[in-house]
Amino acid sequence: MTHRCPDEETLAAFFDGLLPPAAEARFLRGLRTCDDCLELVAALGIVIDADDGLAWRDEVVPADVTARARALWPAEDPIARGLRIAVKWIGDALRPLSDALTPLPPAAAAMRGGEREAREELRYQVTLGDLPMEIDLEIDGPDELALTIRPIHPPPAGILLRLTADGETRALSSLDDRGATVDALPVGHYELSIEQADRPLGSLRLELMA
Repeated sequence: MTHRCPDEETLAAFFDGLLPPAAEARFLRGLRTCDDCLELVAALGIVIDADDGLAWRDEVVPADVTARARALWPAEDPIARGLRIAVKWIGDALRPLSDALTPLPPAAAAMRGGEREAREELRYQVTLGDLPMEIDLEIDGPDELALTIRPIHPPPAGILLRLTADGETRALSSLDDRGATVDALPVGHYELSIEQADRPLGSLRLELMA
């Protein structure tokens, strides 16, 4: 049977978990026979933080494929307007806000007070520019977080990581395959960006709320 790449409705249904089992099985079989489909779904997985257990998590996704994945979503969708991570303290734990990016399922994150989404650590996977990376947020003190950024693949040479607040640089660091950490971030609004040769490659907003 000739393979047909999934249309936008099928992709949306798959990521919403709405495909019937037989249709989902056909969808996954198609990914194993079509490199274009695999790259597209990998890009979508990075854009919308798909389930951490999916097999294409380690695929290298070209920048143009990620751009095509973003183009599937309506312009009014928050994802299309830019990435945003928003976190609120609940007692001595963290809770992601529902209108921001959804964190990956916790592997060994501690749970507090019976809150299903209140955790000591939150992990996200995003693409800035064409660089897929993991972002960890971890409690670092009363109303303070430690922010860790780890590239999923070794980044090109000369990549800089910049964290700004109110237009002023809070931290500036080179970004290698080991990643970088910024400690003791207080409540506030930040912009996290990556640059190369003074050229911005991508950014996201980070909102920390008490």
